[in-house]
Amino acid sequence: MRKGIINGLVDTLEIAPKTIYGRIAFFHQQCLQFEEYHTQKNLHKLKGKTLNVSMDKMKFYTNWRKGGESKRIGLSNLCSVENDTRFVLSSTLNLDHTSDDKFIKREARKYKDSEKDNYKRRYAQYVISNNDSSLKPVENDELATKTPERYLLVHQTYVLLTHLEKLKRFYNTVDHVNLFADNDSGFEGAIPAIYHDLIKQERLTAILLRKSKGVSDEKIKCADIEQFLVNLAPKENVKSQWYRHHDIMPATQDVDFKLLTPIDTTAYYNVSLHGVDNYFQMSRRRINMVERPLPTATSSKKWNGYGAYNPKYVAMLLDIFRVYNNFVLTNEKSLTKNKFKKNQVPKTPAQHMGLVDNTFNVQDILEFSVERLTIVRKIKEKSSIKSSIKPEVFEVNIEPEYIS
Repeated sequence: MRKGIINGLVDTLEIAPKTIYGRIAFFHQQCLQFEEYHTQKNLHKLKGKTLNVSMDKMKFYTNWRKGGESKRIGLSNLCSVENDTRFVLSSTLNLDHTSDDKFIKREARKYKDSEKDNYKRRYAQYVISNNDSSLKPVENDELATKTPERYLLVHQTYVLLTHLEKLKRFYNTVDHVNLFADNDSGFEGAIPAIYHDLIKQERLTAILLRKSKGVSDEKIKCADIEQFLVNLAPKENVKSQWYRHHDIMPATQDVDFKLLTPIDTTAYYNVSLHGVDNYFQMSRRRINMVERPLPTATSSKKWNGYGAYNPKYVAMLLDIFRVYNNFVLTNEKSLTKNKFKKNQVPKTPAQHMGLVDNTFNVQDILEFSVERLTIVRKIKEKSSIKSSIKPEVFEVNIEPEYIS
């Protein structure tokens, strides 16, 4: 999966844009079926494992469609990635492109949803009005955003709760989860609420991370870390909850952490957001539509030359890349750079995590069919039944006839 500009593909391949977008929709459907089939089939293989999961949001914009209009559509993709294997457990975009947006917007205007409190709205999960407070610009960005002309923006609260619920099938299967989330007030409130059962069973450790801000804390020697963790516990005073991470690893020397649950040494030494950060970097490098915007000469607007005009296809490409990353993209490049690992067999994230045993290619995904697999399975079952049936042997006693 490489970068490709739609207009460039149209000129190079001499095919209509409608054909390309139709192929994207087909690939998207195939990827979702392929991913769900293998996940449901092999989820039991994760029993007894410990996952180190990093969670964060990737924010990007789509371009405006009308001349003279400078309001973009702000989107964010919430992802959870297993740090050790690079496997993306789930990604959730704050865009609903499957519901009937015209009907919902018409109903919202009819019942005056925008004039009611959030808890009284019929469609509270959607951002329908351009005056909604959730459309305020992000930090250090003065350019305003708006709702899309087509499809529906989803409130970040609903996106987060949905994302955490989707992860439960993984977390309920494995033995333990160390969850490292970026510093976000939504994460801080939702994680303990959604995973209270796992936390009570001591099967989930949750920690918030941020870049170090010079938190005052005494220097701790490596030998004293275990005693430090024993005395460490989540406190009610929010201001005193941040601690400097004392580790000899450069990646965690400038990191502060806040505990949402009790912590042990295993979680402490695995504190990192590198899994999700690396995945976001790969997404921006391989998908033009989510690249960072480029400022114009006047700096009055920000424009991304590769940005999408239809956010629906951004959502599809992000799903396609997640499946491609998990089941097709191997670690061959990193192995060749390491002289001690050159002889190792390249594996995909799904193989590393133990979800599947073999490597797949793009053709396997495009030709995937649940119906065909069902037919093949039934044929094998019938053939095995036939081979197991032994022919019955009948003993016939024939008395000789005597001719008198």
